[in-house]
Amino acid sequence: MLFSKVLFEQATPEWRKYYLDYDGLKKLINDLKITASSVSLSESLISEHKKVAVKIFMSHVSQEKEKIDNFYSDRIRENTEIWKNIEQKWALVEKLSDDQIELSSTDPTRGNSSISSIRTNKRNNSHSSIFFSKNFNRSLQFSNDKKKQKSKVKRLTHEFYYSLGLLRNYYQLNQEGFRKILKKFDKNLKVDDGHEFYKREILEYNSISEKNAWYQRRSNVGLENELMVKKTEKDHNPEIRMGQLQLLLKKTEQLAIVIEKGDVK
Repeated sequence: MLFSKVLFEQATPEWRKYYLDYDGLKKLINDLKITASSVSLSESLISEHKKVAVKIFMSHVSQEKEKIDNFYSDRIRENTEIWKNIEQKWALVEKLSDDQIELSSTDPTRGNSSISSIRTNKRNNSHSSIFFSKNFNRSLQFSNDKKKQKSKVKRLTHEFYYSLGLLRNYYQLNQEGFRKILKKFDKNLKVDDGHEFYKREILEYNSISEKNAWYQRRSNVGLENELMVKKTEKDHNPEIRMGQLQLLLKKTEQLAIVIEKGDVK
């Protein structure tokens, strides 16, 4: 099956315009190839033409990578805030006894600025996570019914985990798209610049074992510090950011196991 069809079928519809423009890049490759083969040039001129073609194509690829990196970073930052509030809600549920206890005065989710900002961003930002745009704040309103609150957290945890799965799928589809389009460019233009770009800018995304080890060495650090997203050089390192997604998935799985009283399945 053509990758463009795979990308169309597996992409999250609400995020479609933030995926790699695979068809656009493929058309650009064809245009550059036709231009190269339509004129009779000396070997030196052909070499110069390839240099121009590489510069044009890599500029477009870099723009696509920046678009994808920015979208992914925004989703990581957003999901980190959502997770912290789910975790906070569960902590309150665990404090409830089987008797009715009024906790409205101590509910830290009321008036929480981070939740409020998420709600505002949902209205103004079409990038937002698709499962929490309408009901997340309402679901976090706390009552003294332990069974009801536990059920809410369970549902939120399941939905959140599914949304993280969509983000992981977004990440993996784009990495595969980069690999295929850069390989196609090298084959058609008879260069190896695409392969070099892939090794330098894309391949490091796939070092899953190294990412896991990076976080395991920091296992004694609280989640808030582990997932803190700052505008630093590390924030733009795809290896670090993929590790943040892996950590969110792991933490969500652990909470689900606790909610299900140890039932891993």
